[in-house]
Amino acid sequence: MTRRYVHAGGGDIAGDSIDVMRRALGRQLAALRREAGLTQHELAALISFSRSSLSTAEAATIGQRQGPEFWQACDRALKARGVLADGAEQIRQARKAAERATARAAQEAREARAMAIFAAAREKTEVPARVSDLRPCPNCGCQVAIVTTLIPADSGEETARTGHAAGIRPTREAIMASASA
Repeated sequence: MTRRYVHAGGGDIAGDSIDVMRRALGRQLAALRREAGLTQHELAALISFSRSSLSTAEAATIGQRQGPEFWQACDRALKARGVLADGAEQIRQARKAAERATARAAQEAREARAMAIFAAAREKTEVPARVSDLRPCPNCGCQVAIVTTLIPADSGEETARTGHAAGIRPTREAIMASASA
């Protein structure tokens, strides 16, 4: 499984690189355990986690993440001086940065589509528009302008007025289609 994250600086961060980091940390855990002369069952008993948790950490099983308590317990039991917990934290930070970059890229794409539709509507019909509100983006937290426009129906102002008076509201898809037509 390959995940791609887009870096805000313009480059790509492959999800594979995070998986490589996870596998390296798992191999390091296994090597330290063997160096200490312990089996998975013995180390699991020392750290008060199950053997299967230890096994999935060593194998870097996709979808299975061990929390900081697990890595700190392994560090203590194997006398690794925080190496494992630090490695796990680096992976967590890399994953967070990749997720933020992906959310930012998706937000930028949504904004570009909205601006293109807005520009097409203004160009086509001289639609009045204004910024009606500023709100934080639910994905990245940056301020987003809420732009309000009134787009008349293509079939004439009378149809729009009749539909409005009758309580008929066009669907979002119909509005978007008429704006981009």
